Amino acid sequence: PRRRRWVLPGEPASIGRARHAVVRTCEAWEIDDASNAELVVSELVANAVLHGWGHVALQLHDTGDGLRIEVEDANPTPPVTTDGHPGRVGGYGMQIVERLADWGWRQSRGGKVVWAKIRPGALPASASEAPRRDV
Repeated sequence: PRRRRWVLPGEPASIGRARHAVVRTCEAWEIDDASNAELVVSELVANAVLHGWGHVALQLHDTGDGLRIEVEDANPTPPVTTDGHPGRVGGYGMQIVERLADWGWRQSRGGKVVWAKIRPGALPASASEAPRRDV
């Protein structure tokens, strides 16, 4: 199986670097759903930067039937799915991940690893926004 790994600083600029890395890798490995993988990696790395400690490790695996993304940080606290935070921006990242991937987490020697396996065809790239309803 093919695998790539990066260690990124725990800073906001790493979110963009991770998105770029996943898109390049999906193109090189000829994996569809690059836009879904880009969104998932963006959310997972953003969580690691915002809530984790130290460096962020990003690892991509070609499982043969899809792409598995793993993001590790030094904070052992598990990720939490919320309904957002009233009066604040954010809090919906793991809900986005749930719509596009099967995901979970595990303890690691230095903190935790949050993983996501992209569901092929979970949402077409053009339908990644919630459907609008006329009121």
